Amino acid sequence: MKQLFLLLIALSMFACAKRTIAPSINIISREAQGLVLVECDGKGSTRAVAETDAKISVLNRLLYDGVPDSDVTAVRLPMVEDKSKLTSQQRSDLSKLMQGEAINRYFTEVNPLGPKNGSGNQLQRFSMKINYDLFRRDLENKGIVRKFGL
Repeated sequence: MKQLFLLLIALSMFACAKRTIAPSINIISREAQGLVLVECDGKGSTRAVAETDAKISVLNRLLYDGVPDSDVTAVRLPMVEDKSKLTSQQRSDLSKLMQGEAINRYFTEVNPLGPKNGSGNQLQRFSMKINYDLFRRDLENKGIVRKFGL
């Protein structure tokens, strides 16, 4: 009986624990050759911080995971098969591509969905058009991914 009571307490503590929510990324449609429209969650204290977080989440997803259930063939498979096989130079080049103003060149349109973010770290949803062909070309030029057909 004592063990059952302790188990119930442990389960109630687990159920009440605060969980972090992973950003959700949905491919909406293929807009044109090389462009894809997505919805993504970003986390941050301001709209700008949340937007940057969402952009990084989308690019990381395309780079390392892909979107297997997508109707857009070009984004189903990850661009990098194994993250651990990247050299230190490739990692450095990748971090340069994905920080500061450089990341903005891959997004042709970003619109917040829903109300503005309040104070504190909250999730905010964005609609974004991504030029994944440009992203892939930059990765190929830096030697992070192989060029198609090679």
